[in-house]
Amino acid sequence: MDAKDDKKMEDLILHQLYSQPGRQGVLVPSMFSPPIMLSNIFRIACALKSKGYTTQPDRRSGGWHLKLLDPGISACQSGVTTSGSPPTLKRL
Repeated sequence: MDAKDDKKMEDLILHQLYSQPGRQGVLVPSMFSPPIMLSNIFRIACALKSKGYTTQPDRRSGGWHLKLLDPGISACQSGVTTSGSPPTLKRL
């Protein structure tokens, strides 16, 4: 993975959480197109936590549970994306 791919995955995760009720959810690979491996979800989630955007990832129901915090919500509402391209989400 390179830095550009990581930024795209960060955007995907942020926007997926933003679209969930309560701005939180259990992220599983099938939520994304193409699917993101669980290990990559965890790695990116830890990076988002270090930026103050989400809570610490917690293993639940076959995925990683995260909650979007105020800085992450603000980033999603402002339309600021780290990759510069719109995220692609897959509805289950």
